[in-house]
Amino acid sequence: MHTLKDCLLSCAWVIVLLLATYPARAQDEIIVKEIAFQGNKSFANDVLQAQMTLKPKSFLKSIQFWNRDNRAHEYSENILTRDLRRIVSFYNTEGFLKTRIDTFFVNLNNDENKARINIHVTEGDSVVVRKFDFELNARDDFDRERCGKILRDLQDKYHLREGLRFRDAALQADTDLIYNHIANAGYPYVAIKPRPALNNAKNALELTLVVSPGPHCAFGDIEVEGNERVPASAVIKQLAFRKGEIFNQDAVRKSQAQIYQLGIFQFVTIQLLFQDSTSQVLPVRIKLREAPTYTTKFGLGYGREEKVRLSADSQILGLGGARRLNILAKRSALEPINLSATLTQPAFPDRYSVLTANPFYRHQKETAFDIVRIGTNLAVQRKMGTYTNGFINYTLENTEQKGANLENLPESNNKSAVSVGMVRNSSAPLFSPTEGSIRSATVTVSGFGFNSVRFVRVIGEHIKYWSLAESVVLAHKLKFGWLEALGTDTAVPKEERFYAGGSNSVRGWRRQELGPLGADGRPLGGNMLMDASIELRFPIYGLFSGVTFMDLGNVWNDQISGLHYAFGLGLRFETLIGPARIDFGIPTFEDGAILQRKKTQYHISIGHAF
Repeated sequence: MHTLKDCLLSCAWVIVLLLATYPARAQDEIIVKEIAFQGNKSFANDVLQAQMTLKPKSFLKSIQFWNRDNRAHEYSENILTRDLRRIVSFYNTEGFLKTRIDTFFVNLNNDENKARINIHVTEGDSVVVRKFDFELNARDDFDRERCGKILRDLQDKYHLREGLRFRDAALQADTDLIYNHIANAGYPYVAIKPRPALNNAKNALELTLVVSPGPHCAFGDIEVEGNERVPASAVIKQLAFRKGEIFNQDAVRKSQAQIYQLGIFQFVTIQLLFQDSTSQVLPVRIKLREAPTYTTKFGLGYGREEKVRLSADSQILGLGGARRLNILAKRSALEPINLSATLTQPAFPDRYSVLTANPFYRHQKETAFDIVRIGTNLAVQRKMGTYTNGFINYTLENTEQKGANLENLPESNNKSAVSVGMVRNSSAPLFSPTEGSIRSATVTVSGFGFNSVRFVRVIGEHIKYWSLAESVVLAHKLKFGWLEALGTDTAVPKEERFYAGGSNSVRGWRRQELGPLGADGRPLGGNMLMDASIELRFPIYGLFSGVTFMDLGNVWNDQISGLHYAFGLGLRFETLIGPARIDFGIPTFEDGAILQRKKTQYHISIGHAF
């Protein structure tokens, strides 16, 4: 009978044998150490390398045993053969029809189990476009004149031009360009076929695009399928086209987006019921699937400022038309209680506008103040362009001070305020933008009856993203604010003032730490704000990325004095709801002087700082 000691000894010997034989097994694998190219004049080595599955394996990747993609770095003659074909195919699509791989050498180092691959490319001459023309097969003079004008107006936008190298991608881009413009002019049946004439001896190409517009069409009957609670009229109201209007492809795409943005459907599909190629009327079928009547989403998170965050968001549909009701409950260290209900009425007063009513109860507990807000918002938001939205918002609330009141401000105040603003957001993708910008401006005036405090506040912000290389992004932010009491009021409530410092502001300081301080060291806030950042975001490995940043800003009361600066580093981990992040901000200067004893701040949160 084996004792427990014998079993443990046996297991230990098995582990030792496995560890001893692992290096020997690993030595059987031949790793690609280097890939070199000769003869490639038109494309750099890294461009050709990107076409290959085999890639040189660096030391860093060699120790990443968890990475399954590492197998692609093991030398394989079959994979190399396919890679050489891909390189030739790449050249062909770029207009080099006579490219060939003359020779390739694989130098094996049996002692190190490494392979160095040398590939010699003969590119040959590229095919040059000698003539680029169109042939228009229109049904009548109206179609010929209309479509001919479209082709002429696009002349400066074509990628294929006489004297330039032919590229497959350029042909596809020009075909898509012509198709979209002619389809938007009312020709959904448009067909475009290239007719090439290649002179192999001279590597010259004469290319004719044969454009057949088909019949000029209008939208026909519109039917809605899949709607149970929402009336068809509420769906049709969101369409960017009407029955009898000239067909427009962009209007179809825009309509699908507008219906989906109602927030009450799981999917939306708009089908054009194409008939025979001579029909000039296109019936439309809208297929929908409604979202469940009741849904609830729960949230859990952690940030250094908010501590543990809990939230529950319930949505109720079927309140008549396309209306929906959202009930939100949140709790965190900064908001011990946050309760609100939002009733949304789409298409008010037209399909480009949304009306919302939002009663709320909020307990805000900041370093600067401890207050309870009770009130309601009434807002109309209007889509003003592809990326631009405008809004007007009326707020009526009562605010009660709960914490210490060292400024002898009223314990309670009323606010009756109107805010008008505009936001232009062309950034993408949603949670980690790599391009585009965000610009916003808001003006708030308080003092419309109800014994309201009186003040005016202006806030402007500009954020820009540049893609410098693959997954490398440069981002910058500039934000400013101005605030002033009106009439006989001499002070603005503390909760309406400006503050700076924290995870989304100047990161070398704690939340609200920048700006005027009271005798007890607590922030007082100010009536002027400047907050700016520049941040470089770069990949590290897999879902991990890093940032390096410089922040600057301050808050003032009567006059601008000095700026505060912070430099730092951060780590990001991508999640489904945005990057989880930790930032370390080093306060470097304060009013021009180097800080000697100021501690480095760290911030933990979800989402980029801006």
